[in-house]
Amino acid sequence: MSPGGVGQFPDGDLFSLANVLAERIGGPVILEDANFEVVAYSSFTGTVDHGRDRTILGRRMLPEWIEHLERTGALGRLRASADVIDISAGPWQARRRLITAVRWEDRLIGVLWAAEDESLPVDAAQRVREAADLAAPHLLRHYDSHRAERLWRGRLVRSLLDGRDDFRRHADELGLPRNATYAVLGFTPDEEAALTDDEWDRITDHVALSCDVFRWQSAVSRTGTTVFALVVVPEDGGDDAVLRLGREIAGRVIPVLGRRLRGAASTAGAGLAEIRARRFETENALEVLRNEPPGANVRFVRYDDVRPLALLHELGLLLEDRPDLRLPALRRLEEEDERKHSALLQTLRVYLQSNSNASEAARRLNLHVTTLRYRLGRIREVSGLDLDDPRVALVCQLLLVTGVQPSRAGNGLHACVRLN
Repeated sequence: MSPGGVGQFPDGDLFSLANVLAERIGGPVILEDANFEVVAYSSFTGTVDHGRDRTILGRRMLPEWIEHLERTGALGRLRASADVIDISAGPWQARRRLITAVRWEDRLIGVLWAAEDESLPVDAAQRVREAADLAAPHLLRHYDSHRAERLWRGRLVRSLLDGRDDFRRHADELGLPRNATYAVLGFTPDEEAALTDDEWDRITDHVALSCDVFRWQSAVSRTGTTVFALVVVPEDGGDDAVLRLGREIAGRVIPVLGRRLRGAASTAGAGLAEIRARRFETENALEVLRNEPPGANVRFVRYDDVRPLALLHELGLLLEDRPDLRLPALRRLEEEDERKHSALLQTLRVYLQSNSNASEAARRLNLHVTTLRYRLGRIREVSGLDLDDPRVALVCQLLLVTGVQPSRAGNGLHACVRLN
């Protein structure tokens, strides 16, 4: 007998398992993995059910069913609990179904569907729950054996993002067209936190499943603390369609984790060779979001919408690698502030952000304009900077706004431009 105690069949024979479970429940069964892909189903000779047949032929839960479960709240319950969910009004006038998660400890490792042929027994819900528990060790082995495939696919996606190795062949293996137009979406948790590999898998699944729900051809993988999705931009789509997809993904709570994501999208580019450049756009746009002040209500942006801030970020990175390009004059202002507890550096920052308008800077600093002019005189005296030269003012503002000089304790990118 197998470890699950479900009759005599070879270890790993999930189709025999599905048949045994169908007999116990009293209705046809489909077993899916944690990504809602069909791994086995029971034999059935009853009345045709359109949804069941299409699910089996397509080898995964249908987008119409995912949308229905999402809309009714059943998908969240399925991901987060061991409830048996009773659905009597599914797509295409489907017969009644009982659905439950197959879990191992706190991990979602699969989904069990039981459909009504003529009628399910009165205690069908209890039978479905018991069947899911019996199926758990068998699906666990399937889950673990397919983790290697998941890692393999992830490596292929990363090769496309990096533009390395034989990325054209890798695209073929992933089923992605070579000559399509691509955009890269990137997502990261709304709040920084140390996540387990299993939690990252669930975030990755959330992004991949959402792409499926909205019928986008995609390939998804995590790199570090970012989940990337390569999406094929349809001919009748474009930037607006990509924006809608990104907002949908970032706007939905991941039920198991109880958190949302922040994300960004690149511009669209034709061909596989453009993916690497698109990935850098996405990363820079995400960095702009990370620099937004706490409480900023921005969940998803396009690179084009934040391109000035993204360029500032890139310039900041370049300047960090070239300390010889920093201005000793700004460091002297910081040292003066440390010695005398003054605010010359902050005064200069606000003055430059006010387009060198003394009245506006005084208002923002809550100072009398005469006091501000005195401070500007001290700034010139201590630093030697000619603030009347627009080129000097531009260089100072660039160094201050990127946070490169004199320290990274400045206001960051959002100090000069705010996201809407």
